[in-house]
Amino acid sequence: MKKLLLTLALTLPLVSMAQPHQHQGEKMTPEQHGILKAKALRLELDLSAEQEEQIKNIMLTQIAAVKAHREKAKTEQLSEYDKKIALFGPPIVLKGTDEIHPIRRTIRKLEKEPKP
Repeated sequence: MKKLLLTLALTLPLVSMAQPHQHQGEKMTPEQHGILKAKALRLELDLSAEQEEQIKNIMLTQIAAVKAHREKAKTEQLSEYDKKIALFGPPIVLKGTDEIHPIRRTIRKLEKEPKP
């Protein structure tokens, strides 16, 4: 029994040191991340430079909206419910109709109900 414990005590540190370290990579700003994502989409979807620019602009506006929301959440101490509602962004309208997406409709109903 002592030999088993001694063997485990000596091999456990070696096993943990043998594991590869996870590469953390560079810390990118949200803007850099958005630009990189737009370039990746351009390569993946074979987009033109104009389409890539449009995607980049959309991502940068989304990043700006998230930044503004985070600042607002820090200053106002929003509830978890309000934080999750804000993440959904502007309403989604189905193409060719004036009808709002069913998830959006549910969210609007929940917003009208009194909060617990």
